Amino acid sequence: MTNRMHDAMCENIEELVIGAAIVEGITCDVDDASNIIRGKHVDGICQHDIDVIGGLVDAYRWMFENFDKPVSFDVVARYNWCVEHRFDDRVGKLRAEPVYISGCEYEPPMSTIDAFDDIISTAYGAYEFSDDRAIFALLHCAKRQFFCDWNKRTAQVIE
Repeated sequence: MTNRMHDAMCENIEELVIGAAIVEGITCDVDDASNIIRGKHVDGICQHDIDVIGGLVDAYRWMFENFDKPVSFDVVARYNWCVEHRFDDRVGKLRAEPVYISGCEYEPPMSTIDAFDDIISTAYGAYEFSDDRAIFALLHCAKRQFFCDWNKRTAQVIE
């Protein structure tokens, strides 16, 4: 990656984080989120929301600094750690216990690195365009629940 590409991506971190925070239902407006990202104090925002925004900043920064790495379980696990390390000490590791998804009867099978690799291989083998591969991998990784939490957000790194 060129320095110019890297610089352009880093300039967009704030916009990406604010967009993700809105999707997460964070209870602040764009100006509040911008101030949190810049490390400023914002009245009326709960610590959980501040931590979510901080985790998103950490994750996007790490992702941009490692943008040229091929998709692998280790890369995605590190991204999961960046997103959630403020909330849980089991992050960045393959899920070792059963999980349940509220509102449905689906129970994801236990996860393995081979299952992750199969999803990535299938995405790259079945689809010519990167957007199609990303959507396939995002949906399958989120459904499979490789991590204890934050699977949908973590799966976005594959895009």
